[in-house]
Amino acid sequence: MAAAQQPPKNYEFINGNWFDGKTFKRRAFYSVNGFLTNKKPPKIDETIDLKNGFVIPPFADAHTHNLDGARDLDKISRQYLDEGTFYVQVLANYASGAKQAKPFLNMPSTLDVIYANGMLTCTYGHPFMVYEPLSMGIYNPAEAYRRIAQVKKSRRAENDAYWFLDTKADVDAKWGKILAAKPDIIKIALLDAENYAKYAASGDTLDKGLSPEVASYVVQKAHAANLRVYAHIETANDFRLGLKIGIDGFAHAPYYGWNGKLESKPADDLTLRDIKLAAKQKVVVIPTALRGTLSATDADSVERIVARQKRLLNEMHRDGVRLAFGLDNYGKTLLPEILYFHDNKIFDNLTLLKIAVETTPRTIFPTRKIGLLREGYEASFLVLSGNPLMDFNEVKDIQLRFKQGHLLN
Repeated sequence: MAAAQQPPKNYEFINGNWFDGKTFKRRAFYSVNGFLTNKKPPKIDETIDLKNGFVIPPFADAHTHNLDGARDLDKISRQYLDEGTFYVQVLANYASGAKQAKPFLNMPSTLDVIYANGMLTCTYGHPFMVYEPLSMGIYNPAEAYRRIAQVKKSRRAENDAYWFLDTKADVDAKWGKILAAKPDIIKIALLDAENYAKYAASGDTLDKGLSPEVASYVVQKAHAANLRVYAHIETANDFRLGLKIGIDGFAHAPYYGWNGKLESKPADDLTLRDIKLAAKQKVVVIPTALRGTLSATDADSVERIVARQKRLLNEMHRDGVRLAFGLDNYGKTLLPEILYFHDNKIFDNLTLLKIAVETTPRTIFPTRKIGLLREGYEASFLVLSGNPLMDFNEVKDIQLRFKQGHLLN
């Protein structure tokens, strides 16, 4: 786990090729008080020869449920740092887990992590059937649904991993306690929200989410508390609702879980108008694209999933939607998601690199000077042995890791 931090040295870096957002350029940089500068300080404590390496900002994982408590915290942290991921956004977790983990995070030699804490949903809505069975020691989803009556009675994880909000009065009654858990960001559930009234009238809101009215009210309350709001969504209309109520980001692209079968292909999808509005409102979209293939049962289905992702995500990128990378696969770290985009040729190498090291980190920490290698930015970077614009697989060959003026290797 993290040790006490020593003040950063003054470093000089020589023989490096530094990414400037378009290409790599040979230049010298210095790290002074944990920040980059091209002005040579009066005193240099150590000179590091980068040996013609290629220097990029660190990666960031914008959607995970890892790092939730002390269990495997050191192991997962090391996996992230080893692959070059320094910044992580946990989009739903036990608030008690964040409280356990935070003392070991957010220091110069550790991961920087923000937490959403318990997700805001309707009674028995998503993610109730994820977290409640776990709190009962039920680890098989099929068993959890077989024991649904028992699970519904349990509610051990309520007001920790999830909050039930069926009315605006519920929001008012619980909002003080939600804020008391000190979330860094808020996450809500929107699952076929346009039909919420129908589900509520039938008495079956299992695995659904907030009503449009309650969702809108939560966004207002969160923004008044200077908290950004991300939404779990399923449908194109969930996306449109999110735009209407002022969501800051989407934890998935619409229909991210489509299995690729023609008979289950969504009847609608985002229009160009939807995409342009998302760009105008500067919302963040985390595609979680690799997850889209997990439900496919044959190669043809995978091919259809990838083709849809290429069309949708390239349209988003062309129109200026802020895309961010996140894997959303518990126990695994970011890199498989980025390599999925590369292996399936969804984006070219430059676009991939810019989303990975420029856009994604700044969606997680929008007020920090990270994601660029410039004067006055945090001295945090990776040194690769080869040029990732020529061969993107070079991102797997990290020679040196440097974070906020501290050498991590």
